[in-house]
Amino acid sequence: MQNQKEQISQSYSLIGMDLFTSICPNLRSFKNLLLTGSYQNTGLIFSKEVIDLALQAVGIEESSQHDLTLNEYLLLLVMKRALMDAGLDQVQTDNDFLSTVVHFPVNNSSEPNLTRRDASETSLTRISKLIHPPITLENSVIVRGNFEDALERSLFLLENPSCKHLVLFSFFSYSSPHIEILDADSTNPAGDLVEDLLTGLGCIVLSNQTNADNSYADLIWKKFQSQSTNSSLDIPTKAEIWTENSDAKTQNEEYPHFQSAPIVRLIQSALSLNNQTHFPDPEPNWKAEELASEEYRDFLRPWFPLPYAEKRESVIWLQERKDNDSAIWLEKGYLSNYHPDQPFSNFGLYLLPISFDNPKQGNRRIEEIKKRITNTPNLVDFINDSLAEFESQKPSIYTLVVLGSSGPGFIDELEHAQDGVLKSIEDGRDWQTPTGSYFTPNPFGPKEKIAFVYPGAFGTYVGMGREIFYLFPQVQDALLTLTSDPGCAINETEIFPQRLTSSIREQLQNKLNNNPTQMISSGVCFSYLFTIILRDIFKVKPDVAFGYSLGENSMMFAMGVWTQADAMRTSLEASPIFHTRVSGQQNAIREFWKMPIENGENSNSSIWANYVLMAPFEKVRAAIQNEERVYITHINTPRQVVIGGEKNACKRVVDNIQCMHLQAPYHHSIHCEPIASEFDAFMRLHDWPVENKPDIPIYTAADYAPLQYDSKSIAKSFAKMLTNPIDFPRLVNLAYEDGARIFIELGAGNNCSKWVEATLKEKPHTTMSINQNNVDDHVSILKLLARLISHQIPVDLKALIGNSYGYQNE
Repeated sequence: MQNQKEQISQSYSLIGMDLFTSICPNLRSFKNLLLTGSYQNTGLIFSKEVIDLALQAVGIEESSQHDLTLNEYLLLLVMKRALMDAGLDQVQTDNDFLSTVVHFPVNNSSEPNLTRRDASETSLTRISKLIHPPITLENSVIVRGNFEDALERSLFLLENPSCKHLVLFSFFSYSSPHIEILDADSTNPAGDLVEDLLTGLGCIVLSNQTNADNSYADLIWKKFQSQSTNSSLDIPTKAEIWTENSDAKTQNEEYPHFQSAPIVRLIQSALSLNNQTHFPDPEPNWKAEELASEEYRDFLRPWFPLPYAEKRESVIWLQERKDNDSAIWLEKGYLSNYHPDQPFSNFGLYLLPISFDNPKQGNRRIEEIKKRITNTPNLVDFINDSLAEFESQKPSIYTLVVLGSSGPGFIDELEHAQDGVLKSIEDGRDWQTPTGSYFTPNPFGPKEKIAFVYPGAFGTYVGMGREIFYLFPQVQDALLTLTSDPGCAINETEIFPQRLTSSIREQLQNKLNNNPTQMISSGVCFSYLFTIILRDIFKVKPDVAFGYSLGENSMMFAMGVWTQADAMRTSLEASPIFHTRVSGQQNAIREFWKMPIENGENSNSSIWANYVLMAPFEKVRAAIQNEERVYITHINTPRQVVIGGEKNACKRVVDNIQCMHLQAPYHHSIHCEPIASEFDAFMRLHDWPVENKPDIPIYTAADYAPLQYDSKSIAKSFAKMLTNPIDFPRLVNLAYEDGARIFIELGAGNNCSKWVEATLKEKPHTTMSINQNNVDDHVSILKLLARLISHQIPVDLKALIGNSYGYQNE
């Protein structure tokens, strides 16, 4: 390996950022692009008129802007927003030392119009009069060169002890196909769709204090000067991003998309660290083509902490100089404060509650809201103000909840609501739209009991819960209550792969389906996290709880009765119960059927199959009387039953009944007579200390009664439940008789919600779920909140306005 001289700068805190490009005119829109692949076509992005409007939105009136050049307009806008992001815009003292470095790249004759002007025309003096805190001009500089030159100059200025903060700007060039170019210098007719060279501007605010409160990350610059050429660096394994020398391309080379610019990579990495999330490359419409073919796709995925590590790290490698390579190291300690954010708003879907006491008042309120939305300059601020106002109001008789992603989208939903709500009140039926807007004329109110329902363990799917760690960064801290290795416990390799094709997803799902210990572990984690989100963040409290099959296991952790998830997973992995007894070779079944035992070396295909039958229990029970190797394992609803047993025998039952049916994707055998031999083994697996005794009843299918909070009693209940058929309608009716009217499913999918609905039928009740397969988490959660709010259930909406990075585990 070559010899290298490594030079390392001191550490600085990155405390603020902003971005301005044709498809991402601000930092929020860049976050939205990372999260959803959607972007804005802003047309003439560098016109004075466009920037004037943006400046007015951040409090700088047109009359105060004087005769700024286009460069200066853009610098003023981006600096103002970055200082606001850093929390420095309200600083009143002039003692703060604010330096600036403005980077103009050298792109030879192919420079776009904006950077073609001489950098000397850009005057920081004119800008400094409009910015607070003021710019210290004697410690500010304009750099023409590559990004490394600008970064080196910035860190040199920050070495001055009196320089507390520095703003680094970087202009960059990029190609953006199909952007409407209306520039006066363009040779294309107005309105033509062309591919042209555009200019963007990125900005970061650095503090000379390491680990500054609420920073995005700490920044360190490392230079590696080689003593020999053409040798590779010994690169550490981190979250790495490579940035090519885009500043040195000739006019004959194709320009990259804007995300390859060093400043953009730096901003993306800082967001990733702060939000504990790996983002896909910010390509427009990446999500619209999600797994449409065998082409690899990158996906949003959580960034879990490693056991015993103290921080996350991201490395941006720069290759802009011939004599050396350098890298920007970004670090974020696990215990560091997070930079404030509004994760729900960044997805671009918003929730708006509207309260009223009668139809006439409701129609008037809708008209008022439509006018306010039409006239608002900032939809996000309007939504946040409306949420805060709603929380401070006294309850009304009715609450309409509207979901929308834009002003016109909200107007459209509200216009549909004007007719829908009136009809809903007249006929007494709920009203809802595909977007998720919801209204009920029969709200249950805060006095009705809420039941938390935990689905079975075998519903976890690839990509499940992908967004919840971004939406609620505090849940990673909550997960550490259960496990020292969250990524392993939740099975991130299978559930959150970095890259996917449709066939790889199918392979990973099959792997999960055939590994019950992984399914159980993942199911526990997700149900626990969904409970934290609903109970501890949105403050929706349960009055009763029950689970479906191994969902009782998830329920125990979610309710805090058990906390030792790592120990339980170790026990499951070490025990033969889910490897060779009821799964795998299924020797418990073989012994009961008096078949030869298999040791795994000569294992054939599974001897057991599970079928879901759309038929009444009585009819199924009669049909299996003549089959010795078929058993009823689950009663899901009065007209849906699960049978398990020898595959051909199950098929004969299906043919006999002639009902709709489907074969389950798993072959595990529980809840049936042949595994009664495993009673003691199940007891040992579920004999854990009682860490907490909830003050609400937790029902078990062992005795169809509240669980007794005693370790031995709980272990026996689990063994009894797992070796006997499940009667889910009986559990549902038990909770209903106890007063539960609102049933919320907290796990994978919404099967239990459908079964509750089918069981209770016309009885007064409502069902909801926090997760749905093939529905984004932010969408399913907002739809759940819309239903809760319309039913007058108290909900703490602060998480929708902005993150309070903490929770109380109650």
